[in-house]
Amino acid sequence: MRIGLTYNLKPDGAAGDQFEEFDSAETIEALEAAIGANGHEPVRLGWGLEMMEVLGRERVDGVFNIAEGVGGRGRESQVPAVLEMLGIPCSGSDPLAIALTLDKALAKVIAKSAGIATAPWDCVIASVSEGPGRVGRTKRSTRPHPPRFLGTHGMTQALRFPVFVKPAAEGSSMGITEASLCHNENEVEAAIRRMSIYGPVLVEEFLPGDEFTVGLVDGDVIAVMQVVPRGKREDFIYSLDVKRDYLNRVDLRLADAPDVADVARAVWRAFALRDVARVDVRRDRDGIANFVEVNPLPGVHPINSDLVIMARLAGLSYEALIGRIIKAAAKRWKGERRSDFSATSRVPALQTRSRTEVRPASIAVCYNDDVHRKPHLNETEKLGEAEVADTACEVAETLRADLVPVGDDIGPALLALRRYDVVVNLCEGVLGHPDWEKNFALGLEMLGIPQTACEPIAVGICNDKRLVKRILLASGLPTPAFWHGEEGGTWIVKPSREDAGIGIDAASVAATRDAIEARVAYIEETYRQPALVEEFIDGRELNQAIYVTRDGPVVLPPGEILFDDALAPRERVVGWKAKWASGSHEDRATRNHTPAVIDDTLRRDIADICLRAASVLSLGGYVRFDLRQSQTGQLWIIDINPNPNIARDSGFRKALAAEGVAFADFLKALIMAAVARHRS
Repeated sequence: MRIGLTYNLKPDGAAGDQFEEFDSAETIEALEAAIGANGHEPVRLGWGLEMMEVLGRERVDGVFNIAEGVGGRGRESQVPAVLEMLGIPCSGSDPLAIALTLDKALAKVIAKSAGIATAPWDCVIASVSEGPGRVGRTKRSTRPHPPRFLGTHGMTQALRFPVFVKPAAEGSSMGITEASLCHNENEVEAAIRRMSIYGPVLVEEFLPGDEFTVGLVDGDVIAVMQVVPRGKREDFIYSLDVKRDYLNRVDLRLADAPDVADVARAVWRAFALRDVARVDVRRDRDGIANFVEVNPLPGVHPINSDLVIMARLAGLSYEALIGRIIKAAAKRWKGERRSDFSATSRVPALQTRSRTEVRPASIAVCYNDDVHRKPHLNETEKLGEAEVADTACEVAETLRADLVPVGDDIGPALLALRRYDVVVNLCEGVLGHPDWEKNFALGLEMLGIPQTACEPIAVGICNDKRLVKRILLASGLPTPAFWHGEEGGTWIVKPSREDAGIGIDAASVAATRDAIEARVAYIEETYRQPALVEEFIDGRELNQAIYVTRDGPVVLPPGEILFDDALAPRERVVGWKAKWASGSHEDRATRNHTPAVIDDTLRRDIADICLRAASVLSLGGYVRFDLRQSQTGQLWIIDINPNPNIARDSGFRKALAAEGVAFADFLKALIMAAVARHRS
C-alpha cells in the first residue's frame, strides 16, 4: 500500500514547551523506514494546506496519522476529520474520540460515567490579568481554547490536599513541573495563574501511589510499564523535565499489574478507541488504580517515546510496533473507497454579490447543499434542508457577502473558502452526514479560516445525543434518565444524531417494551443511526437561546412551546410535523410563544442550568437549549442544539426580537467574536 504520513514538524530552534507535541525529523524518518520495512510505500503529506496540496497530486491507500494540529481542543482531530470527509482512510481513533481525550476534564467525566475510578477534580478558568482568586476570561496562548461561559466550575470543597494542577487540554506533559503539586490554597492560586497561559486548568486530588503507563494496539495490552523514580519519593511527578532526562531520573520497567491493565482496557472501550493508544494510570492512597489520562496519538519517537520504550521492553521492535498499528488500521480500511478529490478539482461556483462599495473584510456564507444524499428523509423533513439554504441566502444578502453552497466537492470547497477573511458557517453536516458538521468546521480551523459556528468539538458532542446525556448526567446536570430495558413508565425514542425534529412524532412516545423496541428498530432502519431512549417528561416545553460576543454570553429571553389542550400527553412533542408540516394537526396545536410568560425565578433557573451546561461542554457561537418542566416544577435539559435554525420565523429569531437585537447586529457580533478568537 501507499501510506501517507501526516505530522507537524517541530521548527528549527524550537525552545521551551510550545512545540513539545510536534515531531522531530528523526521521528518522521524512522516512521518512513518502518513503513517501508513493513512492505509499504510511505508518502509525506505534512499537515494543513500542504497535506491538501499533496493529496491533490498523490494517490494514497491510507494515512498513518501523528499530526497534532494547531488550534483549540479539536486540533488533534483536524486531520482525521478532513480525511474522513475526503474518503481517505486514516489510522487512529475517530475525530470526536481524539478530542474528548485531549480535554482532560471531559475525559474524566466520560471515564466516571463508565464506572472507571478517577481522582476527584475541578476545572478552572483564571485570568492572568486579575488578582489572586479572581476569575475571568482565559488569556489565549498560541494554542487557543474555546471560551467557557462561566469563569470557573468552582473549587470543589471535597478536594483533599495535596492537589495536582495541570493544563486541561494539552499533551506531552506541557506546563507540568514540580510546582504543579500544591499543598495549600495559595499554592493552588499561584499554579492556576501560571498554567492559565495554556487555557483551562484542571485541579485534581494528587494520587500518591505508583505510576504506570499502558500501551494498547487494536485493543490488546502490549505492555504495562511502571515509572519508578530514582530515590523513593511519595510526591513524584512524571513532569516534562523528568521525561526529557528519563535515563537519569527514573527507571522504566515492565510491571505485572492486572488491575492497571483492566483500567486501560476499560478506557479503550469507554472512548471507543481504535488502533493504538497509551493510557496513564496511578494508584490512589488506598492502592486503587485510577485513570489519569489517555493519549490516542501517542508519541512514536524511535528512542524515547513511552509507547516505543515499553514495546522494546516487551520484546517488540520499532518496525514490529508500527507494523502492528498499520495492520490494525488496515483491517478497517478494507472496502473503503478513496474519494475522487484532487486539488485541481472543480471549485464550486460562487454566487457573488455586486460590489458597489469597498467593504472592510470579505465574508462567505456557506451551507450544506447535500439533500440529494439523504433519501431517508420524507418530503416534509426535506423542508428543513431547504430552509437552511434560504437562510444562507438571507444572511448573505444581509451581510452583502458571497454565498458558497457546499456540495460533493469538499476539498475544493475548503480551499475556495481560504480567500475569505471570515466564514459564516451554516453547514449542518456535509455529504449527507449530519455528524460531519464538526468535520467541516475542523477543516476550516485546520486551514486557518475564522468561522462563526460553535466550537467544533462541542458541536460533535451535542450531535451525539447519547454522548451529551452521559456528560450531563456525570456532571450533575438535570436530563431525563436513559431507558435500560425496564418495564413501566413512559419513554420517548428518537434518532441520536438528528435535529430539526427529524424522526420525532407521537409514535415516538411509548410505554411498553414491545413498543419501545419496535420504534428503536424503525429509527435504526430509517435513519441509519442508533436510537436514544429516555424518560418522557410530561410538562411545559421551554427553550433558551444564547450567543457569545467578544464580551461574553448574551442570554436572550426564553421561549415556550404552548400545546393545545386537546393534545394527548404523548402528542405533546415538537417533532417534524409540528416544525415543518404547515397546516397539519401537530402544527396547529403547537405555538411558539417568545418571550415565555414565566416568573423571574424560573427565568433565572433556566439561565443558570443552561450556562452551567454550556460551561461543561465549552459551547460558544450561538446555541439553543430545549428544556421540559415537569408537573413538580423540575427542569430537565432534553436537547442542546449548537448552530440552531436562525430562519426568519425560528424561535432563535423570535428571542432576538424579544431582546431588541437586530438580526444584522447579531450576525456582526458573531463575526467579530470569530475574528477575535482567530487573532488571539
